Amino acid sequence: MTTGLTTTGFVRPLQADLAADIGADLRGSISDQLDLSESSAIGNIVQIFADQLGQGWEVLEEAVSGLDPENATDARLVALSLLTGTIRRGATAGLVTATLNLDASLTFAPGDLVAHVVNDPANRWSNRDNVTSTTSGTYSAIFIAETTGSGQTAAAGTLTVIPSTTAGWNSITNAADATVGQDQESIEELRARREAELALAGSGTVDAIAADVTAVAGVISCFVEENITDVVDANGLPPHSFRAVVWDGSPAAALDNSIAQAIYGSRPAGIPAIGASSGNAVTADGRVVPVAFARAAVVTVYVSVQIVSTLGVSAADVQNAILAAMPTTVGGDVIYARIAGAVFAVPGVDDYVFVHIGTAPAPSGTSNISVSTESIAILTASHIVVTGDAT
Repeated sequence: MTTGLTTTGFVRPLQADLAADIGADLRGSISDQLDLSESSAIGNIVQIFADQLGQGWEVLEEAVSGLDPENATDARLVALSLLTGTIRRGATAGLVTATLNLDASLTFAPGDLVAHVVNDPANRWSNRDNVTSTTSGTYSAIFIAETTGSGQTAAAGTLTVIPSTTAGWNSITNAADATVGQDQESIEELRARREAELALAGSGTVDAIAADVTAVAGVISCFVEENITDVVDANGLPPHSFRAVVWDGSPAAALDNSIAQAIYGSRPAGIPAIGASSGNAVTADGRVVPVAFARAAVVTVYVSVQIVSTLGVSAADVQNAILAAMPTTVGGDVIYARIAGAVFAVPGVDDYVFVHIGTAPAPSGTSNISVSTESIAILTASHIVVTGDAT
């Protein structure tokens, strides 16, 4: 069998074939009666050499596969993606808007103020930006999680502990849940995004704009709507315009100028971008151009579920299963059947007495929640009430 680089691709020999070839060479050089059985010393040596050669062939196969985006894995796909302009997304840290009580005439540099979630001293957050007080009173500041990824969060009203006394800083709390950070993009997610970006590159379509904006650090989802008619449409878009609706958490994680640059780089010439937010893009000749966009409005979702389980289950496991069933894109409707069905993904759940969803506490609905293309549905664990056979 032909091995190595062939006209149809790379063919790696099996270890058994390598051992057979080595054995044939030894018998041809020494004696055709040479004992190469597994019980013989030379037979064992042959197998050891075949194993070592096989590992070398595996490395060669991996190197060749690294040239093919369909087969490349790990660092090879990351490098291939860089060649075509798709950068693997790193993990991001969670953000939360905190209310601080401060004395007058104080200034704190980023990281000076550190607090942790009640009963969880390892769950630490610090001020992302400079914080300055003019008079004694309350001030709003954005705090960032000390570790990146989705594992660190702070439910509303829980970021309240100041572990080390800081002169002039009297208290902290958070009125809303933190926006959870994102884990590093998986290799398969990177592969799919690279293919999508290559397919849409330079097309000037709404999908191309959305793909470029979604690639901006901090952006979680983007939906682009357009009006190709000669009149104002039902969404309030002027004739021949488009609007990029961005969700990058609350507080916002992405830079306005970065979003503007992404939109400017892929929008059709002469077509205005519409939205209540804006940033500045820089043209190839150095001009600064304002570009408008919109940030998605939040539709807060609540879920109530009563579980039936002979063995009993963890309420946190039920909450996590329901969270995994939520839409993650701008304009994504909340589908009741997915939320209700998600509880059966938890081992030990036999049935449920009820699953209710809605946009207010103590929900009673069993219908889908419709979400506009200018909004995003957000559900947090603190808004999922689990009762019944759950602890």
